[in-house]
Amino acid sequence: MKLNTLATRAIAPVLLLSLAACAGPVIQPAKKPATTPAQAKGLFQFRGNNTHTFYGIGPIPAKEPGILWSFKTEAAALDKKKVVWQGLGWTGQPAIAGETVDGKTRWVVYLAALDGYLYKLDLLTGKLLLRSPGNYMRFKSSPTVTDDYVLAGSWQNKMHIFDRKTFTELGFEEAVYTPSASYDFDGSARVEGEFIYVAGEDGYVRKLSLKPPFTRQWIYPEKTPKSRFKYKNGKPYVGIESSIAIYKDTVMVGSGSGYLLYLDKNTGKLLHQFDTGDDTDSSPVIDVETGAVYIGVEKDNTEKEGGIYKLDQQGKSQWFFPVGREGVYSTPALVGKSLYVTGDDAWLYSLDTATGKANWKTKIPDGSWSSPVVIDDLLLAGDYAGYLSAFNTKDGKLVWRKKFGGYIVSTPAVWNGIIVVGTRDGYIHALQAPVEKPPTDKQIAKTGTTDH
Repeated sequence: MKLNTLATRAIAPVLLLSLAACAGPVIQPAKKPATTPAQAKGLFQFRGNNTHTFYGIGPIPAKEPGILWSFKTEAAALDKKKVVWQGLGWTGQPAIAGETVDGKTRWVVYLAALDGYLYKLDLLTGKLLLRSPGNYMRFKSSPTVTDDYVLAGSWQNKMHIFDRKTFTELGFEEAVYTPSASYDFDGSARVEGEFIYVAGEDGYVRKLSLKPPFTRQWIYPEKTPKSRFKYKNGKPYVGIESSIAIYKDTVMVGSGSGYLLYLDKNTGKLLHQFDTGDDTDSSPVIDVETGAVYIGVEKDNTEKEGGIYKLDQQGKSQWFFPVGREGVYSTPALVGKSLYVTGDDAWLYSLDTATGKANWKTKIPDGSWSSPVVIDDLLLAGDYAGYLSAFNTKDGKLVWRKKFGGYIVSTPAVWNGIIVVGTRDGYIHALQAPVEKPPTDKQIAKTGTTDH
């Protein structure tokens, strides 16, 4: 993702949003959340797991949801371009976890916001439970939550490690200052066992110990990263904004230099690399049954079409599906034998995983960098026009659509039927299907029935 892309195309004038500006009724929270499956204790990171294939707990509302609550972040200004940074950015998916607060067990939402603060909110009420005592300029990554820590990457050129209970910073991994023009951490950290895996815009991938002092285990490459692409100032375009995927003993991540890297999880040695041909900010999605890898690529530095690749574990291409305009920034969703992709060309695609051919495609209001979320037969997609839309996965037909006052590049989180989504006008919204009100005695007397 070029640094000037958001400034020139995606950053529209910021619109202040009142609750009245959001269509749909304001509703009351449920008394308690639904019970979740034993294996799903939370949505702890971007796309839920290390293969990017867990999308939360439904249901996604079958009708346009109302606003359960809205929370406003602060704002941070970028001096040179006068851009207001607030709300949640790309990828910006909230994390959700169950924990004991004030003696009560409840679901909480973790936010790493563009205003530079880490937040914890009550999922049912939106009440602010905790804010980081320090400000970290701008958080770009989605938060990753472990038993003891919250990990998040920022424009301070660090991947920060916070105490989960207090948000005190306990450690960090700082960028390696090579000739690259950017050093922040947009990709989300991955945790497996006792280790952290993360990559940054300095072009390096690294493995760290999960225990203090969070010692680096390996770093790739060992020499200064190189790229065939350059920024406008002539510096090499090596940045990694993709979030790492892990499958068995292999770490996979896309790179700004136009490759999908396959690294040995234990040693950091390069196993394979696939030439995607352009900037690859999308995160790999892994089919755990077959090992197939799906990843999006942009049209950023070349005339090559952007789109979606299916690859095997040896880095060999199985098929390519082209997507117009600037290609694919989002991370596709894999469910069964279908792959769902939002494109910068303002289309939502359903692809057959075996052939790479489209099952269907449907127009969306604007280009989308927000990664789709699929639960049961419904799919959520946000876009630059500020709409959150739900579609039927069988045929792509629109189920409902909701307009907000700021554009959406973050990825929604769904938990127990509640949708949490951040917009670039500074708001975090929780949405839930309106609770049907029972008919009054007068209505029953008038109609002679309770069937409404």
